[in-house]
Amino acid sequence: MPDALKLRGRLQFAEGQLFGRIGKLCSKEITSHAFSSGGGKLCSRLRQLLALFMSHSLDGPPRRICGMSASCSFIFTDACFEPGRVEWQCGLGGIIYNSNGAAVQAFSCCLFPDQIAALGGLVKKTIIFEAELLALIVSFVLWKN
Repeated sequence: MPDALKLRGRLQFAEGQLFGRIGKLCSKEITSHAFSSGGGKLCSRLRQLLALFMSHSLDGPPRRICGMSASCSFIFTDACFEPGRVEWQCGLGGIIYNSNGAAVQAFSCCLFPDQIAALGGLVKKTIIFEAELLALIVSFVLWKN
């Protein structure tokens, strides 16, 4: 039992360096083996998982660690809702600036009547909250990278 638990600890360390979940499966099976009354003989599933883990540790991709970018972007969004207007009853806009303060991209759009209705414009007095949130969501979709 102590050897099995020692192997489990080493396997858990190695698993932290690899991409994938094979190590977790092996660790679970080793734990079951360590506390079983099987007499120390390895079951076929454990042998198979250990062989798979060994192969994966030699040929599998390492866990990728990405550092955070030192630069940051600033996003500003806005929306308008004026149901009494003939044109531009509801509009969305946003702009993204780089870390140097230079504008990178911007968007501006007017919502169609069916989109305004989908936000509740026909039943609510105002949908400015919904429009502001939609402007934020659009900016995240546009500039997610």
